[in-house]
Amino acid sequence: MIPDVITRFLDAVAALDADELADCFNEACEYFVKFPDPAIIGRENIRALFADFFSKCSAARCDLSSFGLNGSTVYTERVDRFWFSGQEAFIECVGVFEIEAGRISVVRDYSDAETFTRRMDQALGR
Repeated sequence: MIPDVITRFLDAVAALDADELADCFNEACEYFVKFPDPAIIGRENIRALFADFFSKCSAARCDLSSFGLNGSTVYTERVDRFWFSGQEAFIECVGVFEIEAGRISVVRDYSDAETFTRRMDQALGR
């Protein structure tokens, strides 16, 4: 069974709720949004990043294809879908979540950022 904190995280993305999303993380967390960029460090910085991104979205949904567990590490295969003024941009993603004391301590999302940027630009009419 997928850990509750991962379900909360995915639900917060779908609700475009940066505060609820940030509450899924511990204080000293790290979020690797795209490699090779450095991680976003700290709950408040993650909240601010998502609040800014969510402010551009009209809706969102995370379609979880599969997941795996290895101790306190959760592997997710998903399609993250975001709508901008009714136009969809999606990204296929593999996320690796590390959990400590019921909260997320590290996320490493693996996706093709260039593809998502292109899809998002198309959705925004750029």
